[in-house]
Amino acid sequence: LFLEIYKGDELIRTLRETSIKEQGVFRMYWGMDEKGPDRPSRRIRNSDREPSGKEVLPGTYQLMLKYAGEEHTAEIEVEADPRIQPDLEGLKTVYEAAGEIEHYTQLAADMVKALVERKDLANQYSQQFKEVDQEQFESAIDSSKAIIKEIDGLVDLFLGKVDDRQGIVRSPKETIMSRIGRASSYIRSRPNGVTETEKMLMDQARTYLEDGMQQVNEFLMNEWKTYQTEMEAIEVKRTVEVPEFSLEKK
Repeated sequence: LFLEIYKGDELIRTLRETSIKEQGVFRMYWGMDEKGPDRPSRRIRNSDREPSGKEVLPGTYQLMLKYAGEEHTAEIEVEADPRIQPDLEGLKTVYEAAGEIEHYTQLAADMVKALVERKDLANQYSQQFKEVDQEQFESAIDSSKAIIKEIDGLVDLFLGKVDDRQGIVRSPKETIMSRIGRASSYIRSRPNGVTETEKMLMDQARTYLEDGMQQVNEFLMNEWKTYQTEMEAIEVKRTVEVPEFSLEKK
């Protein structure tokens, strides 16, 4: 089952549920949000579910439920919370600011993914060299270790250092994602529009992100290209002993 939410002609959210076998009345829940950005991760993750994003503005939205070639449509009216009497212009300001922060988050996720993909590749190179001849390819293995360490350092800029302690722990050092997360949290708590505080936090998040992006770009264009060229120039020849079979007992 797919539930698509549209604002006019724009598809803003797609929800999915496993086909239901039993008879009865079932519900699908929409949190009045749009599709959100990916989140940075130290592992490559594949998911068929959309991440949640910013809340939609008050207005009329179209719903389309799809199943087995059939489509059913309806409309839903999203209204502002009457208890706080929000200002529509203020809500638009919050919506736009949240969109900017989501752009930062997606950019950070894309950069971390690019780094993790290259770390995985470097690990593959290293493992291959070890399997063939660890002594012969010692230099290439050392190069792989060095590039992996550098990649870990860049990922730490976004997510902080890995902490193996038990319990709830937090890095004392600010990271790109902690800056983005703080700005996002403040923005979403302001129904009547962003203040100078949110603008300052967004500027800080952008500055951290720009600095991280510069370091990532320099690494990819320089150290990684050099390493990649070095690895591609190495010819790995696998020699497998040819067995000889005989009926005679040894």
